[in-house]
Amino acid sequence: MRVALRNSQGEPVELAQAAIVPIPIHQNTLFNPALNYAHFLLAALLPAVLQIIVVTTSAYSVGLDIEGRYRLGTLRRLGGGLWPAFFGKLLPHTVVILVIYVLAESYLFGYLEMPLRGHEWLLVGAAILFIFACQLLGTLLVVVTLRMTTALSIAGLLTAPAFGFMGISFPRLGMDAFPHAWGALLPGTWYLQARVDQTIRGTPLDLSLPPIVILAAYVVVLACLCGLRLDTLRRRRLRRLERPERTIEAPA
Repeated sequence: MRVALRNSQGEPVELAQAAIVPIPIHQNTLFNPALNYAHFLLAALLPAVLQIIVVTTSAYSVGLDIEGRYRLGTLRRLGGGLWPAFFGKLLPHTVVILVIYVLAESYLFGYLEMPLRGHEWLLVGAAILFIFACQLLGTLLVVVTLRMTTALSIAGLLTAPAFGFMGISFPRLGMDAFPHAWGALLPGTWYLQARVDQTIRGTPLDLSLPPIVILAAYVVVLACLCGLRLDTLRRRRLRRLERPERTIEAPA
């Protein structure tokens, strides 16, 4: 109405609109600009659920050896040293999880036609690092606590709130220190950032590297911590087995 009034008085429409609304307002959904819940929810739902499954599965698998009859004896019986035995323990689960990941991604990008505006190889590399990091996180929990039930409880406590702390429903820049730090400790947060960069945003390669580097650092650090802890447990057990048994003489 006011634009029409100014225009009837001889003022151009563009100048009338600029005078009435000097700062244009762009209205859209804050956290779902594409108005597509497949892009909005499934982009975070897959990493969040996969993170819970991988961490708990790894904790359970390694916990079976720790709480089993032989107490890490499997790692001693397998030839080639601790590291090949350690990764050989996780490798079958890694293959199964990668198959699940490929099937899920094929459904999302094939059937649902989710956008893939970045580099496909970078997205796959981030996913592999994400799976390795989650496996090592579950392993570290169980080798530190030495109790499968405790490790599974901690794993559920860490990963269950991940959907709210990874920054898909609320930006991490607006979070307080506690949820921001919680999200930073989870590998899924950095994988989700790389995933959104390569699928929806089409972020250039140089700007997409930081979350990939952080995931790689997660893998290296967690692998070293798990290896050192397992080596310590194995050495402790070997010393215990090498101790001479005390003999008690019966009284004459």
